[in-house]
Amino acid sequence: MISKLLESGVEHTNNLGILWSERDEIKTAQTYLESAEALYNQYMKEDGNPPLDPSEHFMAEEEKLTDQERSKRFEKAYTHTLYYLAQVYQHLEMIEKAAQYCHTTLKRQLEYCGYYPVEWALNAATLSQYYLSKQCFMESRHCLAAASVIFSQAGQVPSTEDKNGRKKAVLFGTSDICDSVLAMEEKVSSVYPLDFQEAREIFLVGQNYVQEAKEFFQVDGYVTDHIEIVQDHSALFKVLAFFEEDYERRCKMHKRRIDMLEPIYADLNPQYYLLISRQLQFELADTYYEMMDLKVAIGNRLEELDSHTIKKINSLAQLAIKYYELFLDSLRNPDKVFPEKLEEDVLRPAMVAKFHIARLYGKLIASDSKKQLENMQTSLEYYTFLVDYCEKHPDAVRAVETELELSKEMVGLLPTRMERLRAKLCPFI
Repeated sequence: MISKLLESGVEHTNNLGILWSERDEIKTAQTYLESAEALYNQYMKEDGNPPLDPSEHFMAEEEKLTDQERSKRFEKAYTHTLYYLAQVYQHLEMIEKAAQYCHTTLKRQLEYCGYYPVEWALNAATLSQYYLSKQCFMESRHCLAAASVIFSQAGQVPSTEDKNGRKKAVLFGTSDICDSVLAMEEKVSSVYPLDFQEAREIFLVGQNYVQEAKEFFQVDGYVTDHIEIVQDHSALFKVLAFFEEDYERRCKMHKRRIDMLEPIYADLNPQYYLLISRQLQFELADTYYEMMDLKVAIGNRLEELDSHTIKKINSLAQLAIKYYELFLDSLRNPDKVFPEKLEEDVLRPAMVAKFHIARLYGKLIASDSKKQLENMQTSLEYYTFLVDYCEKHPDAVRAVETELELSKEMVGLLPTRMERLRAKLCPFI
């Protein structure tokens, strides 16, 4: 009698949970779904045999389901419970628990052959991002590899053998699907690379996927997606450059980033794509800034700076300043006035842009002492802005602690240096 009540309770409680979930009544849905989960566990512990499906109450005896079919339907209903619980926990920002239930759901969907390839692949890829945020690279890679393999099934009509294969992939690890996932995982390491060669191997795999994504997400029709993919491509070069010891080759890698980002930015209308426009402005500025630093490091190895190196350093510095200024200008109101208080999401980028511009003016090489003095004055103004802003808005200090400390030092040092330079200029004035 108890098992019959449990059997009925699982089905009805589950349906109520799903109903409330679809109505966005998350807390109510959580209560019913957790009850359904508890009832399922209790039923399996006390009985374990597949219960009658509700539809069987209206069937003739000869039309009744087999135990295998009953079990399949009962387990499918429980998988739905876990699926909706994962969503509920996501809404309640119980991220770790949501990830656990998502993983269990995906596993059960494979085990009981109850999934649509595209939907399953998307959910697995989404789960990979959770593991990535936790720096669980092996688990993240596994989810992405499985997503790729299952996605390749889209459009195929599964045969009985295919279904058995899917089950074995989870239970025994001997099916073609499992082999395909392992083969996919072997393409890229899940541990940190230690040198340029290891980094390059990962880079080439990533670049291959980027190219595939670009082919599908063409700029005509998929503007945002296409730009995000180009930014990912740029990020691959940025990370690879970190492992390159030769400064000239490293500089060329950053130049590749410039070559792919600048044309996109030039064609972008900031009126419609303001956020993306700001991202590209800041990334282009940072890239030119990095290239300038590399050219300075190369120049420091020379006995004497030649005119070509000086011209290159100044050109890169001016281009970095240009894009930082474009970013800062995008924050101004319609009257071209810079905000007195910056929004949280742009606070650090804006302060870093100010700090970098100050440093860039200090790096400009001028043969004319008067021009050098002008650059130092401009540099001082930007350092002073950062210090004054943080004094006026103490809550901003946490976002730019390192930059603020260095800015305070420069605000103290620059006036003295400028006075010395003025003293040298006095006889000629």
